[in-house]
Amino acid sequence: MPRVTHVKSAQQRYETVPVIDPETQQPKKTLVMKRVWDEQTEEYVLKQKTTKRGKPVEMTVTVADKSQPLPLLDCDFPGCTINDRKIAIGSAYKHISPKSGPYGGRQRNRHEEHPSWNPWEYSSSLSARLAQVQHEGATEIANLAEVDDFESVRDDLAQMAQDLLDEKQESLDAMPEGLGENSVLAEQVEALETWVETISDADEPDRPEVEPVTKWFVTGPDSQSLDEEGFDKEDEAQQALSAHLAKHPDESEDDWEVDSEETEEGEVPEEALEEWLDQAREVLQEALDSFEG
Repeated sequence: MPRVTHVKSAQQRYETVPVIDPETQQPKKTLVMKRVWDEQTEEYVLKQKTTKRGKPVEMTVTVADKSQPLPLLDCDFPGCTINDRKIAIGSAYKHISPKSGPYGGRQRNRHEEHPSWNPWEYSSSLSARLAQVQHEGATEIANLAEVDDFESVRDDLAQMAQDLLDEKQESLDAMPEGLGENSVLAEQVEALETWVETISDADEPDRPEVEPVTKWFVTGPDSQSLDEEGFDKEDEAQQALSAHLAKHPDESEDDWEVDSEETEEGEVPEEALEEWLDQAREVLQEALDSFEG
């Protein structure tokens, strides 16, 4: 990750303009120096930088033009709601300059209050995209809360991995004929194919046994029921019947029955469910972390 530079207080920036030499009326130049190791003195010394042909390298001397203030820096945090996404003068912020070539890259800025950059926010490399998939996949796994959701979470993880594979396969297909074979990109595609297969084949742990649930039903004349879904406790059923008879004094309690019944759809005990969820999350996490390439 590129180095994060923290700035305690943002300053007003200005356009830079060349310094004009009063004698020549031309932009003022200065020699470019570089630090080199001197084997005789065994220390770094400043030496004039030259081109390959030995010509001295010069640079134009510039100065900030206070009549041309630059706009405020933009905050690139996706959820920023501070100062219309602008970094105000005097506020703390941080910045990075990820390399996009031999001379560095564009500076990215964020308010100090925001989290620092994730790798995939400034890079499209395989390692960065892989980190994104694993980060988002770990959140999906952590949210697994029901036995019936295992397959859907596994399929979501596999699809995320497949999307990354498709990206790299598309790049490989775009390479000139003959160059893609045995290339680093081809090796990455092969590794991603294995990864997708590993996630798709992740085995669900044996499901915990379901314990039947007892419900209490209040049934009256003509199979009339006070609650088709039933009550969880006998006391609740009796209270419901008492409330019903109080509203209908013409009805007789002898015409009503309170009976228990085991429902076909039971419940998994909480302790057994938590144990299964831990196993299921571990299986999925191992598959998600299995990429080798």
